[in-house]
Amino acid sequence: MFNIQLNFSHKISIIKYEKFFRIKGVAMALIEWSEKYSVGNKQIDDQHKNWIKIYNTAHEKMISSDETLFRSAGADALQEMKAYAEYHFAFEENLMETMAFDELDSHKRFHQDFMGKIEKIIWDISAGTHVLNSEIIKTIENWLMHHILKEDQKIKPFIKTK
Repeated sequence: MFNIQLNFSHKISIIKYEKFFRIKGVAMALIEWSEKYSVGNKQIDDQHKNWIKIYNTAHEKMISSDETLFRSAGADALQEMKAYAEYHFAFEENLMETMAFDELDSHKRFHQDFMGKIEKIIWDISAGTHVLNSEIIKTIENWLMHHILKEDQKIKPFIKTK
């Protein structure tokens, strides 16, 4: 085990030195569900919990020392995220419509933008463009946290807890 001191005073431990290079020194953490993520609707919260589980599984695969798993992890994670996003977005937008959410159109555009980002990365990978797993996981993490903690929190006042 190596202990590496990064120049921004964060100490990380890694099992194999090569993992440090694979993730370019970015210490990426798993996401743990917290009540601050709740929008007050059990179905949406359960879907967000599942999305976090998908993210965490992908994250672990992307830093795996198993070369085959490591190579396919990014593309696999994107495909799974895309499929789950389609399901979740349809459910969420339908719920927003039934409760007359006043920002539905902008929320739909937010969803479309994410799908566009995911589809572009999938296209790049299929075209042979090298995309780092660390870039993929960071893109997903940033979007997911913004989606849950900012965008979806806007529906809280409209939701009746089920």
